[in-house]
Amino acid sequence: MKRRLLSGVGVLGMLAIAVTIATLASLLWQGDRSWVVGAIGAVLFLFVAVFGSIWRCRHVEMRNKLAALPSKQAAVTSTGERIEIETEAGATSLPWTTFSELWKLERCWLLFLAHNNFITLPTDDVTSGTLETIEARLPKTCKIN
Repeated sequence: MKRRLLSGVGVLGMLAIAVTIATLASLLWQGDRSWVVGAIGAVLFLFVAVFGSIWRCRHVEMRNKLAALPSKQAAVTSTGERIEIETEAGATSLPWTTFSELWKLERCWLLFLAHNNFITLPTDDVTSGTLETIEARLPKTCKIN
């Protein structure tokens, strides 16, 4: 979620919003009720409402796309320093060190290779022992969400 939030606004945008909110809170705390403070507060509120709505729509869209993925039998094997994933759509063999992040969702795992580049692994079709092996073999630098 942090990646999606920061990719939409950026670090400087988030910092600007935080500073604006802090400044508005300080002015209101000191008793300043001028129209400028109200206008800045209204603009900030509208920005946060629009940004939050857009983020929520994208989040729902991503979840719907993942839910619409057909369930395919997946065969996962570990061969030394590589993981081999075979599905009806094809097969791939990758070194364990290429994975940077693991997201555990309800019906699938997302094994991230890079930003917005991931492999979907349907957990319904893989044994729990295999999933535990995958989690244990991931590099120590790999984030698990």
